Amino acid sequence: MSSPTEFLYDFFVSRRGSVGSAAAEVAAVLEREGYRVKVQDYDFGRGGDYVGDIHDALVAARHLFVLHTTDYDENYWTRKEFTNFLATLPESQGMRRICILRCDESMPRGILANVVFGDLVGVANAEERRKVILATAAGQPLQARSEPRIFGGSMPGKNANFTGRGRVLAQVENLMRGEPGSTSLVVVAICGLAGTGKTSVARACVDALAPEHSGVWWVNGQSRQDIVGGLAALGTRIDPRLVQESEVEKVARMALARIERLERPLLLALDNVDSPGDVDGLLPARGAHVLITSRRSDWHGRAHELTLDLMDEEEAVAFLQMRAGRKDEAGARRLARALGLLPLALDHAGAYVRHAMMSFDAYAKGLDKRLSKAPRDAPYPVSVAGTFSLAIENAVAECAAAEIALGQFAFYAPERIPLELLPESVLPEDERGDALLALTGVSLVRSDPLDDDVPGVSLHRLVQSAMRLRLAERDRAGAALNRAIATLAEAFPDRAYEDTTTWPRCDRLLAHAMAIREHASALDANTPAAPILFDRIGQYLHGRAMFSLAEAMYRNAIASGERQFGADSLEIARFKNNLANVLSALGRGGEAEPLLREALRLQEEKLGRSDPGRARMMTSLAWLLQEMGKSAEAEQLLREAIESCEATLGRGHPDMAVRINNLALVLQRSGHAEEAEALLREAIQAGERSLGRDHPVVLARLNNLASLLRDKGQTSEAEALFREALEAGTRSLGPTHTDIAAWSNNLANLLRDQGRYEDAEPLYREALATCELRYGARHPITGRIQRNFAVLQLATGHAEEARHNAEHALSVHADILGREHPWTRESAVSYAASLAALGRRDEADGVRSSHGLPLGTSAKQED
Repeated sequence: MSSPTEFLYDFFVSRRGSVGSAAAEVAAVLEREGYRVKVQDYDFGRGGDYVGDIHDALVAARHLFVLHTTDYDENYWTRKEFTNFLATLPESQGMRRICILRCDESMPRGILANVVFGDLVGVANAEERRKVILATAAGQPLQARSEPRIFGGSMPGKNANFTGRGRVLAQVENLMRGEPGSTSLVVVAICGLAGTGKTSVARACVDALAPEHSGVWWVNGQSRQDIVGGLAALGTRIDPRLVQESEVEKVARMALARIERLERPLLLALDNVDSPGDVDGLLPARGAHVLITSRRSDWHGRAHELTLDLMDEEEAVAFLQMRAGRKDEAGARRLARALGLLPLALDHAGAYVRHAMMSFDAYAKGLDKRLSKAPRDAPYPVSVAGTFSLAIENAVAECAAAEIALGQFAFYAPERIPLELLPESVLPEDERGDALLALTGVSLVRSDPLDDDVPGVSLHRLVQSAMRLRLAERDRAGAALNRAIATLAEAFPDRAYEDTTTWPRCDRLLAHAMAIREHASALDANTPAAPILFDRIGQYLHGRAMFSLAEAMYRNAIASGERQFGADSLEIARFKNNLANVLSALGRGGEAEPLLREALRLQEEKLGRSDPGRARMMTSLAWLLQEMGKSAEAEQLLREAIESCEATLGRGHPDMAVRINNLALVLQRSGHAEEAEALLREAIQAGERSLGRDHPVVLARLNNLASLLRDKGQTSEAEALFREALEAGTRSLGPTHTDIAAWSNNLANLLRDQGRYEDAEPLYREALATCELRYGARHPITGRIQRNFAVLQLATGHAEEARHNAEHALSVHADILGREHPWTRESAVSYAASLAALGRRDEADGVRSSHGLPLGTSAKQED
């Protein structure tokens, strides 16, 4: 094993100081095998005999054994070592070589990139490490199958009963492995009927492929929102600081960016994806192997599509006997055929036979009896309904309360249902425990705690379908649905639009609320809790700037509420007020105004003109009128609202601050700056007392005061207030909230007007990107920021970019706000100025003329 006598050593171990223990380990392993080893025991210095010693060691050693780390090939002296050694290789005629052992996450680069290397990263077992070291020394590095670093996610536990599916497993593994060492994106979709075992196959694929990946992350992908949430959870696991970021999509995209930089691909599993479009824009460009399961089979162009069929009959027969713990091939075959070879049905049947200690034929007879009663138009195969019906009856026989519990779960989303949705009012705690024991005993539900260790359960959607069918057959579906709605309405926070502390709870319940909404529509739910729930969901979605979904929820609340409370009820007035507010945010003031006037009329009819609720609705209407340019009527309404509110609640009440703030904005617009400033400072002080200075509502008032001070020329105080609001708001709302976009725009305007263009430009770009994301391109606020940005671009000599932004802003404002609105006029000024700057003066004069502007008006004059 030793070298010829012309070499004193077999190996010279070259390394940096960070891997001293690894150097000692390598030397010990090699010396035990009879190799002669010289180890570099300390980092390089400068000059002296040390350099000569290194030279002598390199000459006296046949092979160079490099312990590669991040700083190895960046250091001057270690670079000299391996480059000098490389220079000797051609004349050695293959007798010498460089051996590289990777000791951290860095990869050999440059002239070392083509050298085959061994890998100790992630290898903890001493014997496995020894094998890797010796294989590297022999010039044939062993790529050890180390234990994977599974980051986590919502990955289910390993299915101990999994069997068969060898063909699909082999297909997935071949596609995923592809070219060794490649970090190119690979996407594989396992498709098939619900209940065919797609999740179990994906879990088995993870077990096989995980050691070859840098990590594993599993996401329940039932909706696009769930996928975004799962990726965001990965982001916070990679970088715990991101937990402070409230904008979920931002965190998700940061996670994707981190994946793209990985040197070994991540194995990302997206389980039960509802639609191929749900993953669009949510996959990294590289650095990942993505495994998708879905009932949909239209993944062409997005993924390698593999269809998971029903289980092979021989596999099914073997599986049934193993699951049931019985040897009866003929009986198992008859039962497998009766169950349609559906893995989920086979699993439940096998579990039932095992626990009930009955024969396959006895189970099949009971199943046949139930199959004959199943409706022909059932949405799922009757064999599945029959299997679940038998399992449900078994659980109910053990505990009657199991029927109530499962009936409650049947109308929520199937994954991660918090047990607070099965409260004492539905089942006392002891009965709930017995019911869960009965249901888990026959595998109808499973424990699935939420991320914060809140108790929860999950169940298959086919179990839910079977339970809903059972309830319908017994004429109990409506009652069970109403009970589930009432429970969720009680649990879903109220006033979530303004109370950001409720958002984590709202997000946890949102998937269940959306599921309830679908069932309520299908079954025409008849409970007063339904419109209340829809309104609360709408408030949360509105607060998170998800305006289209919020609009839909508010409309559901109105439609359901009119049946429950009557079209002239106070509840309908409140729902219409909320719908109008979200329509206003969408720039649809023409639709919002009649809703607000109707809500105000109902409020006055029911409670009189002195009720505080009337003042709130007057404020909403005044705010809308102000945005529509009707400042005189807005001021009149607000003064009346303040007078009414002060008479009933007192000047110090928090509701007064809202009205005072809004009156100040109207007065500022109409030129009454001094009165407006005094009112704004009063509103801020009131907000600080009741909410705290860093609350988003108070920060909005600081922003309003800053805008007024800017207009008065008090720019230093204005900038300080703008920055305070922006920094505190980013912490509480997240960087892509619409309020942050508005405040960024306002600060950018101030900086632009001071000639601080480089400071202002990134603020405009961030604000514009957020508004396009949240509002859409054709929203008045999006257009407003485009117009403001155009003024800067024109001032900095980027006339073509200014023209593009100003033209789009003018189109939006003219179409939505009308040609007489101030924003439309200002957009026209900027558009004309940009055309003039491009030398298109006739076109510029045409724009000015069509909007009634003086010829030659500049953007600065109208800003």
